[in-house]
Amino acid sequence: MNANEYINSGAIEAYIHGLADEADIALQLEMEGRYPEVQAARMALEEQMEQQALQMPLANPAATRERILNALKEEKAHPTKVVAMPTDLKAAPKPIRWFRTALAASVLLLMGSVLLNFYFYSQYTDFSNRYEELSARQNVLANKANALEASMHMIKSPKVQPVVMQGVTGNAGMMATVYYDKSTTDVYLMVNNLPMPQKGKQYQLWAQVDGQMVDAGLLTWTDEAALVKMSRIANAQAFAISLEPEGGSKVPTLTEVKVLGKA
Repeated sequence: MNANEYINSGAIEAYIHGLADEADIALQLEMEGRYPEVQAARMALEEQMEQQALQMPLANPAATRERILNALKEEKAHPTKVVAMPTDLKAAPKPIRWFRTALAASVLLLMGSVLLNFYFYSQYTDFSNRYEELSARQNVLANKANALEASMHMIKSPKVQPVVMQGVTGNAGMMATVYYDKSTTDVYLMVNNLPMPQKGKQYQLWAQVDGQMVDAGLLTWTDEAALVKMSRIANAQAFAISLEPEGGSKVPTLTEVKVLGKA
């Protein structure tokens, strides 16, 4: 191992921090004896530590701090150049071989903790999203149930007249029902069997009043609509549904009338 490889290996840092074992200490002393640049690297690192110590607040008394700084300066002024191998290595700092292993283990534990936290957070987010989705669905079903209950209550009222509209010629099988309350003029429409209109078309409800066809509202197509409240109509004698351009028409297109029923 040459000087540059030894300097870059981190052995000098371990020697200064007291983490080297007996063999490492012996190697450090040997490398300093063989290569002046190794000794210079060690002294430079000690100087760097000295500067860091000067910048950090010390809890030791001022006299103790002064003795430490003087000792470091003395070492810099009169460095000991050791060529021979030391005869007594027992006085050298005790090895702490587990330091690097403990550091690596700490890094692995930290990474494991981060990954575990990310996993649990992902699971929490997933469960939270599912809960919100189920809660939204439950609210929709509850609203449908309430609307259906209100519709059934209204349908059963003796004041409400059901008007069944059957398919006209060429539209056999089509059917829709109007629930007409003459006392309040409320009109409700239930689609029993109407095909979904093609794009650009829309179903429109008409009421016959005194021989004239009056617009009773457009049907916004949705599979969820069981009973739709339409426009109020007074004195209706009949109802019909035609397929009109999207947005509706002022008068029904006679050739597009699909169902018809008398009130």
